[in-house]
Amino acid sequence: MENGRSEFSPTIAGAAWLRSSVKVRASVSRAFRLPTYTDLYYRDPANIGNPLLRPETAWNFEAGPEWNHKGVLSMQSTFFRRHDRNDIDYIRNSPADPFRAFNVQDVTFNGIETAVALTTPTRSERVQIGYTVLQASQKAFPGISKYVFNYPYHQAALSWSSQRLSQISLYSRLGVVQRVGIDPYAVWDLAATRSQGRVRPFLQLSNLSDSKYREVVGVDMPGRSIVAGMELVFEKAKHH
Repeated sequence: MENGRSEFSPTIAGAAWLRSSVKVRASVSRAFRLPTYTDLYYRDPANIGNPLLRPETAWNFEAGPEWNHKGVLSMQSTFFRRHDRNDIDYIRNSPADPFRAFNVQDVTFNGIETAVALTTPTRSERVQIGYTVLQASQKAFPGISKYVFNYPYHQAALSWSSQRLSQISLYSRLGVVQRVGIDPYAVWDLAATRSQGRVRPFLQLSNLSDSKYREVVGVDMPGRSIVAGMELVFEKAKHH
């Protein structure tokens, strides 16, 4: 309910097998989001809320085929379209100004996501390559957008996982992103963990490329970092 008014947010999804290795799927859904207290009333030197903000609504459509060859080689492609009304964004005219909450009236995002994956017959290793392109129906209006027009319109990723070593799982991902009006940047992550046993150490290496980038305007993401730890698993004895 919003101001005593009901909001209907349905989701319909379906899939059909054209043959044993080919499937097509499609879905449609509606989303609704009320502005938060921060969006409406919060104020500091960098951000100013807007008590006149309207709720966001969006219709999402997506469809595409999937092909899988004996669980070893798979490909999928998805076309998606999202039509938004009253998106809540924060806008400023120059870097010296504070961001002000604002409703973006109408904007439609169209995109295509594709992925190809190769898995060894023993399921011990998997390599996947993915690419996504996204485009808005309108250009950003004059000013600096914090969210709506700061989207990644090109994304590519190469990931690899392995469990070939006894009880050791390895994972690596290299992603390249280009956001609107920003040069592309690459981020490489690596992780290793012991997946069995009572003592399970793990190691996570993030942003090994030490790339300088921002996912939100004005917020620097962490540089190269290392997290290590150990998980202790205590299993109860089984009674027969």
